[in-house]
Amino acid sequence: DGHYMMGNSLAVLGELFRYSIKWGNNEVAFELEWQNLKNYLYIMRMRYEDDLEDELECDYGLEDVIVPKMILQPLVENCFSHAFKTKMPPWKVHVTARREGDRLVIAIEDNGCGIEGEKVAWIQRCLDENKEIRCTEKQRKSIGILNVKQRIEMICKEGSKVAIESEQHEGTVIRIIIVL
Repeated sequence: DGHYMMGNSLAVLGELFRYSIKWGNNEVAFELEWQNLKNYLYIMRMRYEDDLEDELECDYGLEDVIVPKMILQPLVENCFSHAFKTKMPPWKVHVTARREGDRLVIAIEDNGCGIEGEKVAWIQRCLDENKEIRCTEKQRKSIGILNVKQRIEMICKEGSKVAIESEQHEGTVIRIIIVL
């Protein structure tokens, strides 16, 4: 029923907004961050319908892990603003959250247009050196990934980081590693 769908979508949109503007907490339980990602992808599925396939997998026992707020959605948003721009659907986003020893490892994987090798190395260098990543096409600053990386380094234990791997025409994987 259309009214139910619309009502549900508005409720989810409301939750997304509330999550992003709630002040005062830079850190949240992972469960809230994961739910926010689910809400975001729900809205994207409404928008792109059959063009989008998403898959989320999360290990049990991560709900209470404290993470910086808004680290997942901006990176998944990058799939839509960069990876899928010049790629024909179906678009796929696969997000996994795993506990590996004393680390939380989150991988955000897309089947987008990918990034050529030199540019991937340059982006990783910018991340490592905390330098602005400027997309030369329109000099549009891509603050998403750098912002996430800086907040992870500020809030999480030493050794926590963000890494990017990509293959042109195949897709991109962004890994967030948080030392628990």
